[in-house]
Amino acid sequence: MISVSLNGQPSQIIADTPLSKAIMDWGYAEQLFAVAINDTFIARNQYQETLIKEGDRIDVVSPMQGG
Repeated sequence: MISVSLNGQPSQIIADTPLSKAIMDWGYAEQLFAVAINDTFIARNQYQETLIKEGDRIDVVSPMQGG
């Protein structure tokens, strides 16, 4: 297991987990969201090939409605 930051909170995950699997494990699969790792947004078509590493700062952001 490795330590990462998920939305500013400590989290543990298996090393080299693909972002696509991590998203499902964290319960975001059915929602609209964007993901940034270490302040870099990741394109949805890169989720499968993007591997989570020790110390990554992961932010999952949902769109906000309003005006």
